[in-house]
Amino acid sequence: MLMLRLPCWAKVGLFCPGRLSLHSGKGSFGVGWARSGMPTGFRSWPLRSCRSSSSTSSTSATGSAQAAKTARWTELRRLTQLFGPEKFRLTGALGLLLVSSGVTMLVPFALGKIIDVISNETAAGSTDPPGAAHPSQLQERLKSLAAGLLVVFTVGALCNFGRVYLMRISSQNVAARLRQDLFASIMRQETTFFDKSKTGELVNRLSSDTQLVSQTITQQVSDGTRSLVMTSAGVGMMMFMSPELTVVGLSVVPPVALWAVWMGKRVKSASKELQQRLANLTEQAEEKISNIRTVLAFANQKKEIAIYNDRLEHVVDQARREAKIHAKFYGLTGFSGNLIILSVLSYGGSLVANHSLTVGELASFVLYAAYVGIGLNGVSNC
Repeated sequence: MLMLRLPCWAKVGLFCPGRLSLHSGKGSFGVGWARSGMPTGFRSWPLRSCRSSSSTSSTSATGSAQAAKTARWTELRRLTQLFGPEKFRLTGALGLLLVSSGVTMLVPFALGKIIDVISNETAAGSTDPPGAAHPSQLQERLKSLAAGLLVVFTVGALCNFGRVYLMRISSQNVAARLRQDLFASIMRQETTFFDKSKTGELVNRLSSDTQLVSQTITQQVSDGTRSLVMTSAGVGMMMFMSPELTVVGLSVVPPVALWAVWMGKRVKSASKELQQRLANLTEQAEEKISNIRTVLAFANQKKEIAIYNDRLEHVVDQARREAKIHAKFYGLTGFSGNLIILSVLSYGGSLVANHSLTVGELASFVLYAAYVGIGLNGVSNC
């Protein structure tokens, strides 16, 4: 197939460091600007040859798939380069995240031990009668446990402080580099680009989208890692305490987890659509306000108000749909978490009565089950 390469300018799409990616109304393509300001990509326009239409379609589909795959890897590589200067901060933040998550998961186990000390049942099947220990001995043991936990909780608080600080600093640095590269790329465009690109859209990409990209990557990495650690550590501790009770408690998890993942994708899609409609609404308002003299010259105030109100109604409709999806998601996930705790309490009570489990271990198990539910909810949202 003969190919005629012509430059093509369109609306602004995804921005990456050192270039400005553009997309047309039908199918996406990339037009990049290197740091020197020269174009690095053009859209390819095919000229028909003597080949059959079937072979042409097959070749075109294969080429499109390969181009899309290459574009994804290119974008991933550019994002990696974008976060390269922050690798030490991000690595440190993830390390502090692991420590603080470990401290958090220690709380249920420590609580169970304290309950066992108070009830004088420090282990399952203890032969000591209740109240056999001297009150002063119990008080000393509680003081030693409290002192140890205070040290551990202080370490966890310091790790949380460092994690949040490093993540926020990294996010702001990435957003600053994105804005710097994007603004420089916009300034290097030709006049025809600004004739077809709306000012409101460019400003919106420069202000809110850059911040959203940096926060999404840094915050989702942090929250996803934390949720994964909570889920895996919670299940591990539950299996350590009572495998039998773990099987009973987690029997509800598989169907609920699949449903939560599916609903999480719907929540993301609805939120993305709402964000896009809000961007369009802001773009429309900014364009009309910046050109208010033209609107007044043609006496189009009522028409512009009607157009704005119509778009605003679309935004409100999408917000209602998003709220409905969120309500279903959180309603069922909360109900499933309560089912897990109810099953653990009902079956765990019989194990306590048979001296297979202590009261403190049952309390710890219930808390770990709650942490597992919270972790699964966080993973499904990432």
